[in-house]
Amino acid sequence: MTPARFTGHSVFLTGAAGRLGRAIATRFAAEGAALRLLDRPGQDMRAPAESLSDGTIQPMLLAADLTEQGAAEQAVAQAFASPCPPDILVNCAGRYMTGRFEDQDEAAWRNAFAVNLDSAAHLCRAMAARWMAKGSGGVIVNISSAAGLYPRAGTIGYATAKAALNAMTAALAMELGPHGIRVNAVAPGMVLDRVLTRDMELDEEFRLVMASTPLGRSGRPEDIAAAAAFLASEDAGWITGAILPVTGGAHFGRPHYPVAM
Repeated sequence: MTPARFTGHSVFLTGAAGRLGRAIATRFAAEGAALRLLDRPGQDMRAPAESLSDGTIQPMLLAADLTEQGAAEQAVAQAFASPCPPDILVNCAGRYMTGRFEDQDEAAWRNAFAVNLDSAAHLCRAMAARWMAKGSGGVIVNISSAAGLYPRAGTIGYATAKAALNAMTAALAMELGPHGIRVNAVAPGMVLDRVLTRDMELDEEFRLVMASTPLGRSGRPEDIAAAAAFLASEDAGWITGAILPVTGGAHFGRPHYPVAM
């Protein structure tokens, strides 16, 4: 049975309606956390919320465009006005973006940073300010990407934004550590809708990826959720500023990912 490491804790999770967000919410709920789930306006949050509600822990649902500092601040204010204000922030909001550098206009470049970096920065600022004012400490887990560590052609905006998120994670760990706030990041590798293994018949591009992945399979959302829960827990109480690759070992072999266009 999963230990209830987060009983009495409250998690503010962004990108909660997405594939990774749902898995992360499920993991924290299973370990006893109260949840404040946020996604952008228009996303259907009812199904994730209903799947988590067991009649005792009712998730709080929020909607905001986190690329706007004011909207992020308002969402955090709502969460802190609740009976169980968050002491853990998981920044999972983001979007995988592809395209050749020469084909990207200024708007596309700025959007990659707004979605994958600015949204996390806005929430870190709003959340940390409240924790420091209370002197309560807290935990931040940013969901980054292995692309920020090992970029590939066709993902320059996304990879650069995620690399900046990694740098922000490390810098915030230095600044916020004296206030009892830990800041870490998970850098997922290839997580697909279905798990691929090296013994399957695969297209050449995916065969090469599996061949250079020591554990021989693609990732599951649950793999990322487990890593996020570990970094948020007291089991990682002396870890801060870490960028944890969760890739099945693929980051060692520099897998031959297909060029994303």
